[in-house]
Amino acid sequence: MKPPDSSPSAGRKVVLATLLAFALLAGIVLPFQHRDVGTGLPAAAPAGVARTGAPPGLDATARLRARAGRKPAAEQIVARKLALFARKHRRIVHEIGAKYHLAVPTEVDRFFEAVEAGDWEKIHAIFHSLRGGDQQGPGNGPGSEDLRRFWRPILEAFGAAEQVHEWPAQQLMDYGNSILDSLKPGMAYAGGTDPGCFIPTMLNETTDGEQHIVFTQK
Repeated sequence: MKPPDSSPSAGRKVVLATLLAFALLAGIVLPFQHRDVGTGLPAAAPAGVARTGAPPGLDATARLRARAGRKPAAEQIVARKLALFARKHRRIVHEIGAKYHLAVPTEVDRFFEAVEAGDWEKIHAIFHSLRGGDQQGPGNGPGSEDLRRFWRPILEAFGAAEQVHEWPAQQLMDYGNSILDSLKPGMAYAGGTDPGCFIPTMLNETTDGEQHIVFTQK
């Protein structure tokens, strides 16, 4: 019987064979150690360890598309409508001034700038000044005869701003749209209260859809 080979080269062969066996075993086991045995899917990250990348089923591109497709909040919609309403009524004031050769007072322009910005404190203060002091209610006339021809656009802009200030945005839109949506072709709307006057007027004049005939007794 031939005795075992005890030469140095034989020992190196045994060590290399052992290392090769461990390497093969690691290659088989490690790829599966972070997978769920039942599903074959990656196991949940340990507590306190953040997972990176997009949520399952929603990659980065899809997230961007979803974000871009979101509708703006009611507050943003109402703020934009009030700003557009203010710009339209400021233009009316200047058209009146051009027609009757009247200079538009600087304070009137400042008022419309405040309405467009949605700055309620400034809106209220300037309107109070234009109205001439302590009169109550938005329906009272201007404090000077020079403002009389400009007063209706000023009044409507203030009334709209006041309702935006007082009403939650979604309720304001629901209320105004319920009135406008109830109007059939050929019908006109007449409002009496401040909300019934100014909310439908603002929404009607800033819609991208069909506009209705809206007038009030205010």
